[in-house]
Amino acid sequence: MKNHQLVITSHEDGYIYLYEILKPICADSRLVKRRVFRGFKNPRNAYIWNDRNELYIGHSTGVISVFKLDNDKSVEDPLSTSI
Repeated sequence: MKNHQLVITSHEDGYIYLYEILKPICADSRLVKRRVFRGFKNPRNAYIWNDRNELYIGHSTGVISVFKLDNDKSVEDPLSTSI
């Protein structure tokens, strides 16, 4: 994942939005939507593992969704596992 990106999750429908913050970074910077992921409802936290180029979303039910950030699909379903 590149620097200057923002992850936003929707609690109600589980969608995850990945935005790029355009330079220069300031209060007036523009956001450009780059990716949309279809996740599960009630996401709790997000973690980006830069070395693996993956986005991890933890949910209130104990499910962890993993998204690869290096393919070009605009809407993507998760590879999920329960813990």
